[in-house]
Amino acid sequence: MKKLLVILAFILSPLLMMATDYYSVTADVLNVRNQPSKSGTVVGVVKRGEVVAAQSNDYEGWIKISTSSVSGYVSSKYLKYSHSKDTSAQSQDQKPKLTFKKIIGKILGWLIPILLIILSFAVNGDEVWDVFEDGTMVKRPSGGCTVFFVGLIWLIIKIYNLF
Repeated sequence: MKKLLVILAFILSPLLMMATDYYSVTADVLNVRNQPSKSGTVVGVVKRGEVVAAQSNDYEGWIKISTSSVSGYVSSKYLKYSHSKDTSAQSQDQKPKLTFKKIIGKILGWLIPILLIILSFAVNGDEVWDVFEDGTMVKRPSGGCTVFFVGLIWLIIKIYNLF
């Protein structure tokens, strides 16, 4: 059972890292450029409140984004991280509606890394013995350290995203 959980965690980790990030535009009108610099040609614009998908990492203050109508680079200082691609305009005072699915997602998002850390201590308690052809036996660690660090990094990322 423990091995299944460890394998499942390693399979799901890369998938979570490949997830698309979404950002909400904070400027009234934001130029989209063909290069990550002010000297890049303007290929389109996005407006305040529009949610854009980030296609790649930060290029020294620039992020490659895409919408249904334009793709290019924008200054990251005019973007605010958004937890979904929902493009419906919500007023600043209106709180987002929590559904059962969102609540379960938030609980699992915090519970899984904590369980990985706990599981790493359980896996470390197991003794693994290697038996060689000459009859010697050597005790070695079971690999719970890797599970611990995956859970710890995941938890650190969750805490970082709170701010």
